[in-house]
Amino acid sequence: EMPSQQTNNSYDGQWVGGIRSGYGTFRFASGAMYQGQWVNNMKQGEGRYTYEDGNVYSGQFIGDSMADPSASRYHSTSVNGAVNIGGEDNPVRRCMDITDLEAFCLPKDRVAGPDLS
Repeated sequence: EMPSQQTNNSYDGQWVGGIRSGYGTFRFASGAMYQGQWVNNMKQGEGRYTYEDGNVYSGQFIGDSMADPSASRYHSTSVNGAVNIGGEDNPVRRCMDITDLEAFCLPKDRVAGPDLS
């Protein structure tokens, strides 16, 4: 029998009396993620929900739901011809060419360079 998706979810954050309360990050098995405030095991207050496709809702949550799902949702698309790969603090967000990512992705002994053979 296949394990349920529920067992592949994870939470890293504050707990009070065995329930999520305070700030935390919940990663869904689907690839979606919620970062923000929790009250009594529910998303409540300021938070950020990243959909599986990279779209983001950033705003208020009330009773485990987005207060206004259309208000702050934006797409992760190109900005000024640069690849947008996440938030403003992501060091690879504005790479102009996929080869710019090699230093981040390849082991140090496999980074592209001159052929010495």
